[in-house]
Amino acid sequence: MSRTDTAAVAATEVRRTISPYDLTSADNPGAVISHPLLKGSNYDEWACGLRTALTSRKKFGFLDGSIKRPSDDSPDLDDWKTSQALLVSWIEMTIEPTLRSTISHRDVAQDLWEHLKRGFSVMNGSRL
Repeated sequence: MSRTDTAAVAATEVRRTISPYDLTSADNPGAVISHPLLKGSNYDEWACGLRTALTSRKKFGFLDGSIKRPSDDSPDLDDWKTSQALLVSWIEMTIEPTLRSTISHRDVAQDLWEHLKRGFSVMNGSRL
């Protein structure tokens, strides 16, 4: 194996995939992570912006169900709960305050995401 090949293998082995549980100093619950804010009639635009913001942070999997709740004895459970609290806060912060006050609280981000989708997305040409 040449020196270049050895360096390439070493670089490949060092690469670490960022965990969806990882947080940065910018990940605070009071942050508004996307615009526009949800007003009701702009659900599709709002959902697209939030989806992009969460995907860029490797967090959208919590909303679409691809990141499942760990078992009760899993060492990841505490991190999952922390992520849920952060995600629920981020979602709530992207909703207009007057609308936010009418939405019942959810502890699980996927539940909140689905609740908002059912309430505000346009299905078959009519708003639900």
